[in-house]
Formats: sequence, C-alpha cells, structure tokens
Amino acid sequence: MQSLNLNIFEISSTPQTGVAENACATWLEDYAKLQMMDDQEKRCFALILGQTAAMIFYLSLQENGKMVAAGLSILEGDHVGLYGLITDSDHRGKGIDKEMVVNVLCHARKFGANLAYLQVLLKNDSALRLYSRLGFRECYHYWYRTIQN
Repeated sequence: MQSLNLNIFEISSTPQTGVAENACATWLEDYAKLQMMDDQEKRCFALILGQTAAMIFYLSLQENGKMVAAGLSILEGDHVGLYGLITDSDHRGKGIDKEMVVNVLCHARKFGANLAYLQVLLKNDSALRLYSRLGFRECYHYWYRTIQN
C-alpha cells in the first residue's frame, strides 16, 4: 500500500484526461477490453461498481476515438483510492499514466480529498517508479491468503 498527502502535492501542468462521475456502458465495455476481462469478470465488475456507495471517478484517455488508458478512483471522506489503472501496451512510456494519476488527484482534491492511496504489485517496476516520482510512499506490504483444501 502506498499513500500521498495531497495537501503538499504540486501540479505542474493542466491534465487532459477525461474524468466522469458516472460510468456509461461504453466506458465499461472499453475498460473491460483494456483489462482483458471475460464476460463473467465484466458482469461481476459492473455489479461491484453498482453496489459502491462512495463517489467513483471514472478515468479515460481517448486517442482517435479509442480508449488508450483508463482506471477509476473511489472517494471516501478525505481519502481517494486509485484502482485498476491501465494503459494500452502500444501507448506505454508516453506519460499517459502520469497524466491520468495527476488528473484524478486534482479532481479528487476539488472534492475534499487530502490523502491518496493505491496498491501496486512489487513486480510492477514501471508503476512503482511512476508513483515514487509523484510522491507516493510505501506504507506497508500486503498479501492474499487462501485456504488449502
């Protein structure tokens, strides 16, 4: 888990990523394609989003009418969590991921967020470098456990 104090977060440019407070069917369909979700995963994801009581910001960056990056964040009180950020493999390394993160942090701050958090896999070196450059700091490690039958 990594976190960032938004009260000291500085913005050096005006982000251009689209942020919406309602997910349309097109966003969900395009996001599912980027994440390579099958139909069952997509239905489950849609149900989870529909049951979430907190404010959700849906992120997307379009190029020539095609979603090339997307993600979402959830605002709870003064905390905003970043989830499922993804950039199309053909568009990685162009700063799109940074633009999306900066945009959602700016947007969330307008709604009262003071602290941002996210979870990232330790093997995701490029994401770890990005989040570190933006000022995120590791709070703790986490892991999942399963019951052996």
